[in-house]
Amino acid sequence: MLRHVFPFVLMVLTLLIARQIYPYTSFMQPEVPDGFSIDVVATDLGGPTCLEWYDEDTLLVCDRDDGRILVLDEGMNRSTLISGLNKPHDIAITTEHIFVSEAGDLLRYDHSNLENITNETALISGIRTWGSHQTNAVNVLPNGTLVWHSGSTCNVCDEDDPRNAALLWVNGTTGDHGVLASGVRNSFDGVWVPTIGYVFVVTITLRIFEYGINKPTREVVFSYLKKMDRYKSSVMFDTFLVRMGDFSGSGFISVSYTHLTLPTKRIV
Repeated sequence: MLRHVFPFVLMVLTLLIARQIYPYTSFMQPEVPDGFSIDVVATDLGGPTCLEWYDEDTLLVCDRDDGRILVLDEGMNRSTLISGLNKPHDIAITTEHIFVSEAGDLLRYDHSNLENITNETALISGIRTWGSHQTNAVNVLPNGTLVWHSGSTCNVCDEDDPRNAALLWVNGTTGDHGVLASGVRNSFDGVWVPTIGYVFVVTITLRIFEYGINKPTREVVFSYLKKMDRYKSSVMFDTFLVRMGDFSGSGFISVSYTHLTLPTKRIV
């Protein structure tokens, strides 16, 4: 009996270890066309969740872990623009205002060329967050309206607040807001494309397979089998199949990144 179990356990452990080290292996290094190179220009930025160019020499970084917005100049020298934030995820900059998306709140500050940061105003507050699902990107449309990405409070449920798992339109002056798109779960960011409209990314397909096929199938197996058979099946489903799916899925994503380029956001 043990001689049959050991190879299976060894295979499972190998898959688990491979899944953990896969993102750090050499073949995951990004590739660039000839004539370009990749260099590390700044480290120790905490948990950076956004990069925003203010002008060609000034880069703003959201440090989610330390609750601050950093300014990096051409020499990558840094200073703190705004501190005391609650997990800031993104910023949008206009001539007069800085909009900051933090956990559950959308804040507005007045500024003059990134100086004299004053008049902190909570345009929207109290939106529920859940784990890593929080209010994410904030972008400015050509007409001046803000689009704010709001995450879900669960993986599968009916939201109590329609502002969760949604894109919100926001008046940057008054704070008036409403639902622009719903049922988008945990959208991360988006960009305005003149010939298309507002394009955003949201994880849907993965959850369809996970909660529509994988989990119901697993529960059916658990319900009708004997205790020992149910235990063995759970190991197969939860460890081997799921981890193998994660491992192969990460490889598919890495290949997609190599061949897919999306437009990025830059507000000046």
